[in-house]
Amino acid sequence: MVKLKTFSLLKFIFQNAAWNWIAVCLGIFLGGAGGLEAVLQNAAAQNYAPFSAAEVQELAQSRPVQVPEGDYFMDDFESSSPSWLEFEKDCTAELTLRMRQQGEAFSGKGYEYLQVVCRSEGSKIYLAYPIPPKKVNAALSVQTVLSSNRSGIELLGRVVLPYTVDPVSGKAFCLYVSNRSATTAIRSWQKLTLQNVEREMMSEVRRIQRERKDIQFDLREAYLDHVVLNVYSGMVTVDVFVDRLEVSGSAAGTAFRPLSVPAPSSSGARNVSQENMRDFPPVTHEEAPAPELAKTAALPLPDEAAQTPAVQTPAVQTPAVQTPAASDGRVVQESAGSGASQKHQVALLNGVVLIDEKPIFVRAIRYSGEKLEFLANLGFNTVWLPEFPTYEMEAEARLQNIWFICPMPLKWDQAGDYEEALLKSGKLRNRSLDRVIAWDLGIPPGFNDIQQMAPEFREMTALALVRRHLEKIRKISEDVLPRRPSLCFPHKEFAEYSDFCDILVLDRSPMNSTHNFVDYGLWMRQMNNLAVNRQLIFAKIPSQFSPILKAQWRQIALGIRNSSHDRALDPEEPGVVPDALPFEQIRLMAFNALIAGSRGLFFDSTSRLDAPDEETVFRRKALSLVNLEFLVLEQWISRGSSFTTIASDHDNVAGGILATPYVRLMIPMYIEEDGQYVNGPGAERQVKFMVRGMPDTYGCWNYSLSGLSPIRTIRRVGGVEIELEELPLLSTVVMTQNMKIISSITQRILLYAPLLAQRMLELAEMRLEKYLRSYGADRLQGNDAMWFERAKNYLQAAEKALQTKEYADAFMLAQRAMRPICFLEKRAWKERGKNFPSPNFQPAGVAFRSQKLHEKWRNAIQEFEPGPNLFTSGNFEEPVRFKADGWINFRLYPEKPGIVVRANIRQEAAHTGNFGIEMGVLTNNKKRGPVILDSAPLTIRSPKVYVGPPGTVYQVDVWLNIPKKLRNTVDGVKVTDTNSGDVLAERIMQTDGWQKISFQRIVCSDQPVAVQISITGFGIAYLDDVSIRPLRETPAMERSE
Repeated sequence: MVKLKTFSLLKFIFQNAAWNWIAVCLGIFLGGAGGLEAVLQNAAAQNYAPFSAAEVQELAQSRPVQVPEGDYFMDDFESSSPSWLEFEKDCTAELTLRMRQQGEAFSGKGYEYLQVVCRSEGSKIYLAYPIPPKKVNAALSVQTVLSSNRSGIELLGRVVLPYTVDPVSGKAFCLYVSNRSATTAIRSWQKLTLQNVEREMMSEVRRIQRERKDIQFDLREAYLDHVVLNVYSGMVTVDVFVDRLEVSGSAAGTAFRPLSVPAPSSSGARNVSQENMRDFPPVTHEEAPAPELAKTAALPLPDEAAQTPAVQTPAVQTPAVQTPAASDGRVVQESAGSGASQKHQVALLNGVVLIDEKPIFVRAIRYSGEKLEFLANLGFNTVWLPEFPTYEMEAEARLQNIWFICPMPLKWDQAGDYEEALLKSGKLRNRSLDRVIAWDLGIPPGFNDIQQMAPEFREMTALALVRRHLEKIRKISEDVLPRRPSLCFPHKEFAEYSDFCDILVLDRSPMNSTHNFVDYGLWMRQMNNLAVNRQLIFAKIPSQFSPILKAQWRQIALGIRNSSHDRALDPEEPGVVPDALPFEQIRLMAFNALIAGSRGLFFDSTSRLDAPDEETVFRRKALSLVNLEFLVLEQWISRGSSFTTIASDHDNVAGGILATPYVRLMIPMYIEEDGQYVNGPGAERQVKFMVRGMPDTYGCWNYSLSGLSPIRTIRRVGGVEIELEELPLLSTVVMTQNMKIISSITQRILLYAPLLAQRMLELAEMRLEKYLRSYGADRLQGNDAMWFERAKNYLQAAEKALQTKEYADAFMLAQRAMRPICFLEKRAWKERGKNFPSPNFQPAGVAFRSQKLHEKWRNAIQEFEPGPNLFTSGNFEEPVRFKADGWINFRLYPEKPGIVVRANIRQEAAHTGNFGIEMGVLTNNKKRGPVILDSAPLTIRSPKVYVGPPGTVYQVDVWLNIPKKLRNTVDGVKVTDTNSGDVLAERIMQTDGWQKISFQRIVCSDQPVAVQISITGFGIAYLDDVSIRPLRETPAMERSE
């Protein structure tokens, strides 16, 4: 009876919206356990007045939510004010009731109750929860718990694209993303999740692009600002109970700085309901059409222009326009839209670099003072500058269709406003910077660099310092500085840097090291996977031997010349201290980086490419040929993504597949053992591949300079078998069903075939000449003379084929001419190094071109004997002296979840005596541990000791015991010293009991030397008896005794 009277009273009260809150609470209180059910039944029968827009805005601004610091947001719905808003709908529906209640919640006691009455057919009724803006990335996720009287309630998120204009509303374009996570049960709590918001955003953008051509998407600084529920379930009343909302995986978007445009005059349906949504900043859009991006012309080198006809594609030339100068000296470009300092639009979309909406595969070269026309003729489309380009360089770049990557003239610890500092520096005077496509942040500062900064920065980490630096750069007005992607060179914490840097450059070379090409490709793929936001990965490709390596060689040559062994030895002679890397290794590394997921290449050059010396001529011809090969396929590799790796029936042959729209490119390569030191012949016959996942309608074509020729395929269980009759060092197989693509690739091959054949022939000629000088004509006897004669015959045949314009034959014969030379070099290198524990034992033993020096040095020091150990506690027998003497252990992951790092002096780790060091990196959850670590979790560093003046030879000995192969690493235990660095490091994955690791080096400076032992993967290694001993020449009297 009490309940009936109560609800009669409530029926009257409900007609007055001002009493809604009191009535509901009173009904629940008087109704006891059945109060909630009664309120729901009664509410369904009533026609409540909807909340006004003013009420909604007032409630949204006053809602108490929990906003913890960092990348995590959570509301447990324990407060009293409701948060969900009526947002967007395509049917007649009303949010008639919303309130916070206490009761049988999923967690805690509170939840939010929402009731929606639908009176017509439709597909969506969106209720939204405003959250602090969260940057969209692959780690961003949303989770909530809800219960409802209807199934099919779906969780979505609203993503704002602040730099994409909605042609209808004139504001930032918004879209909804979803994992199709919806309720399946009725009246029971159920978790709904929205994961990988970035992937869903990309998918939705592609869908919209197919339907609407009037939207120019720019995904920079996209952020999630609303969690949305689609509660449409037909013409019914829907009751929803929401509890515990969590958003994690992205830093709060506090630095969004979109530009502004006037709203267009056209009217129409808006993208989202404007009445019930929070304002977000307006956007800008470049309305003026940008000049078409033309491919860089591949021209012959300046010194060969008379011999080879120029093959050139038409390039759009943008004439320089005289523009008035501002009072501060900046060039003020005249434009109808935004400042013309951003004449070209640069965007990153789906792992592709877009310039004016056209994809580009970046082939950059470090600038050393050459003319831009010269670099463009070598096939480079981007120049990597040490500072802002000059006005003259910008004008020339427009003519040559060259782009720039350059750093900011700002220090890491720059104080004050960056924009003001730039204007005061005068660096912007007479510069438009419209040809810049990325800002180079450089290598993050190290610990010593940070300690030299102002006091307020000394407690900051390098990661925090770079993030601060980049955020301040992004705050610079676009009228002053074009908004461009950021680019940095991290050596560790790749995942963390990928959260805010747009492009990561991987600076690691396998050349002349214990890190082989197979490990390099695996490491590149793993670093690519570590990128949280699937950032673009560029690879740095060296064209010269490492400066550390050349310093060792030069010091060895000086030592030999200063002694009585060979006074005629010249350290500046290329035959003694070579400069240019072999062409095959540059080519292999570039294509290895491509199939590992790199979307751009930075070719490093520490000296001018237009110098006339033989080493530089060889280097620029090699770089020109590699660029030409990429230029032929640029249209497809610029859009492609690494699809999979693929093995063959030959041990030394493997490759990868790039997936692009409508075509797949398979790039098989001959990767020989120890090829990072000296590459062998690099050729196989009758090579078979099993390709999985290739559509039935696809055909296969083999790439050659005569065009694309069909390859016979056999479909077998598990895939399609492809057989290549002959595989040179590397090849390309095109898989597609689109004959237009086949025709387009063939046309590009025929366009560049003369230059490709000419370059390969020139490289073969120089290769034969260099071998003859290095090895010596007097040694060419017996089989060696036969092999060299065969190379000469192939070379002569290639010259004849080029004269008759048989470019495919000339290209192949020139490659065959180099194979006997590669065979002879590999055999001689192995023969000379067989008496050493590893190629890295002596610095001159890591390349064939340094074998002349290696032989002389080996003869010079064969009478040397080791002196005393400079480490007084290298046997670790006195644990108390370990730290006192200066031994240090660096732990880079001391608090990383799932990783346990330990370094202990233990009796079980002893090789001799009583104690040794146990180094361990373990995971307490093998299923959730990291796949690979981007840097060594633990490093043991010895005290720094003075070995001797420059020219002193010394030997390092380390005893290691690695019982089980280390997991999730390509480096194992890395042993090196501060004098020779990683390029000459020894890498050991597993040992058979205790093993002695030794290497000899020569002092190159007056700095003290320390030995470093790092464990880079999961497992345990034991370390003992570390020594560093100077080598001294035994006196003649002692030798005679």
